[in-house]
Amino acid sequence: MPRMTVWSIRRFVRETIAEVLGIEMRYVHPKHALVNDLRASDTDIAEIITYLDAQLGITFPERDEGTHKTRTVERLTKRVLACYRREHGGFALDSFHKKT
Repeated sequence: MPRMTVWSIRRFVRETIAEVLGIEMRYVHPKHALVNDLRASDTDIAEIITYLDAQLGITFPERDEGTHKTRTVERLTKRVLACYRREHGGFALDSFHKKT
């Protein structure tokens, strides 16, 4: 799998949340709380994390899988980005950042 950009990972996290919760992605905003705003259950959150692990080739630390570490969409996204950076050594550059 080629490296992904930060933007593409952020979008993929939102898409995954929307798919698991059965809602449109436009309703998934970074500041939304997964449980309170989006009505995600602990099982939904576990499914989201498991899917992200498998699709992005990352291992989400078990201590971070509880809702206290993944309270909001943004917080979950930051944890996913940190895991991705750690395990893949960084991100691909967006096309407008590439040097010619």
